[in-house]
Amino acid sequence: MNETRYEEIRGLMTRSAAPLLWLALALCARTALVPPTISPRGGLVRSPALVVLTNVNPTGAVFYTLDGGDPSGHFGNVVTNARSYSEPVSVNYSLVIRAREVGHQLES
Repeated sequence: MNETRYEEIRGLMTRSAAPLLWLALALCARTALVPPTISPRGGLVRSPALVVLTNVNPTGAVFYTLDGGDPSGHFGNVVTNARSYSEPVSVNYSLVIRAREVGHQLES
């Protein structure tokens, strides 16, 4: 790369640093969502039981799985076996419920 082109690129990077710094700070300032609460909390529970998931955030939706898998995929998407929570879950056999709050590109 010739010296003139290098200086042009360096100048662009220097002038672009302030907006990029602002963007980085803005992204870091986003707060994560608080995970939903699960009641009863876990351990051995007498069957049949109703499990209640509570959304403690002002927005977003609760998704859960019954196999202990994460309801959220690698890219923040909701996995195919996750269910959207709308009412207490009736439990009459051994399972692991895992829940996550998802909303506005944030997740718990």
